[in-house]
Amino acid sequence: MRSFLAKPFSPRPAPRRSRTEGHAAAPRAATVERWLETQVLSGALPARGRVLEIGCAPSTAGFFAERGFEFFGIDAREDAVRAAETLAPRATFLIDELGDADFPDDYFDVIVAFDGLESLLSEGRLLELRRWMKADAVLLGASSAEVETLARAGDFAVNPGNAEDAGFFRARRRA
Repeated sequence: MRSFLAKPFSPRPAPRRSRTEGHAAAPRAATVERWLETQVLSGALPARGRVLEIGCAPSTAGFFAERGFEFFGIDAREDAVRAAETLAPRATFLIDELGDADFPDDYFDVIVAFDGLESLLSEGRLLELRRWMKADAVLLGASSAEVETLARAGDFAVNPGNAEDAGFFRARRRA
């Protein structure tokens, strides 16, 4: 495995634009931003820290970068990384599969995987994600199948959300 931190991708500066401008998933992006904001305001997410997003989205990268988080994004699709880096120019991105990345133990406060956690869980990568998470870190996702898998794993306290959560959930790593 290659260390993600040893060879960070250096983003090219790009003109500033809104998080949803020109983005095909603009309605979903706005929903994600509203939900993330409620999570920060309620204290369900930390106010600062390190975030890893698996499968880059411009809205998520921009949300965390604007609030001073140290942001890392990984996606196999170059266009997704390029779009995300326009809103998070100081973030670290890797255009690659997650399988090629490695991080120190207890490194992240938040891991975001709105569009890829289910496949990672089926590939048995949950223990690796857990290892990268600090004790009491938060994992964010968007699938009922993921909620059930995490609940069965026993390493996470899962909050499956409600109608106001727009289908998203959070799970806190147990120490």
